Amino acid sequence: MSQVSETIVATRPAELAATLSCDVAGLQAARVLAISAHQETLERGVPSERGLVRLRELGSRWAVSHYLLDPLLSMLRGVTEERAHAVATDGGGVELANRVRAHGARFAGEVLIGFQQAYESRPEDHGSGQVDQELLASALLWSDEVPPELRKSAANSYGVVAVRWPDLAVDETNTVLHGAFQACAGRGVLSLRDGDDSYVLVPAQDEAQAVNLCRQVHGLLGGAPWFAVSWRVLREVSDGRREACSVLSLVRCRQPGVYGLDDVLVDYAVLRDRAVTESLVDMITPVLRQEMLLATLEVLIATNGNRSRSASLLQIHRSTLDHRLHRIEQLTGCQPGTGRGVQVLASALIACRTLYGGASPDSGR
Repeated sequence: MSQVSETIVATRPAELAATLSCDVAGLQAARVLAISAHQETLERGVPSERGLVRLRELGSRWAVSHYLLDPLLSMLRGVTEERAHAVATDGGGVELANRVRAHGARFAGEVLIGFQQAYESRPEDHGSGQVDQELLASALLWSDEVPPELRKSAANSYGVVAVRWPDLAVDETNTVLHGAFQACAGRGVLSLRDGDDSYVLVPAQDEAQAVNLCRQVHGLLGGAPWFAVSWRVLREVSDGRREACSVLSLVRCRQPGVYGLDDVLVDYAVLRDRAVTESLVDMITPVLRQEMLLATLEVLIATNGNRSRSASLLQIHRSTLDHRLHRIEQLTGCQPGTGRGVQVLASALIACRTLYGGASPDSGR
């Protein structure tokens, strides 16, 4: 499948059509629909059901026409960035621009839902060899015995992807993810939702291919979700799930992206020692009790300790930030103004959230 350059932002129909041999009229119509959906949402504050239905119908038509999904999603991303930039420069600020981006991710999700539903209902996709994909995914992820009739349809190895996507409704996440991965990887993708958790098994020959596919999908989805990926051969898929879940829990404080074990080796090793973990939790607990200090620390971690950028993102004066960091140091005994201090505090925050979810330790004591 053709890959769309990540440098495309303000995408024009003719440019995409020339590059990817797509239908110009279809892309132009999609662009008009996306602009209309954004405008209506800005006026109403929330997307209308009518607008969402139109987006799902767009995805359905795209699947029925056998068009490539990449250029359509790139078009939607381009329109979203145009609108976000427009509202930001017109005085709407960063918060409104981020809302526009969140709505854009929702619009892309609706298109994917329509695409997936139509794709699965095409006559050529219903042969006698069709198997229960959900059962296969469940069996592989949790080491249940895989029936022979299902095993023969499995790939030799998979990229095991654990997903966190809080901006998308839980009941839509699995469909959107499956459609996006299928658009990039083709047939053989398995997906499963288990409570609030979502998993994707994407056929991949090696770790590099698995990571590359995840990055492609992450780009198509506008960079919204967190992906934790672990590549495993068929018999080790359940181990991959456990590893991916651990990695996902360790990147909660970071920006959305594609992560693997190599990105969290230090934290992963630390949290395997229960005594060290509990010590870190005790250290960070006083900060968790003060919402303002917690928000400040999270931004500082997200910017890798860059105080100037942190102050800008928090919209406070640098001296105010320094005062808050001094207070964090008083409460924890750790210096957030140093690289080492930021790393320790980040590990402590991860340790707490790993043990207690998003809650404070006080709620469990």
